[in-house]
Amino acid sequence: MTIKNVKYSYAVKKYHVGPYIDFIPELEVSSLDYDVIVNAIQEARPKYEQIRLMSYSRK
Repeated sequence: MTIKNVKYSYAVKKYHVGPYIDFIPELEVSSLDYDVIVNAIQEARPKYEQIRLMSYSRK
């Protein structure tokens, strides 16, 4: 399923600085479980760490 407007906070792995806030317009996930969404964000943004999901919409 596709979720939209995924807003999250993160730190940059290389420099260990953050948190910053970013968003992904669309993200494909297998379920709406928190861990599944965070793992999908990590796969999309491999240079980020300490990812915390803030919000998303299903439409």
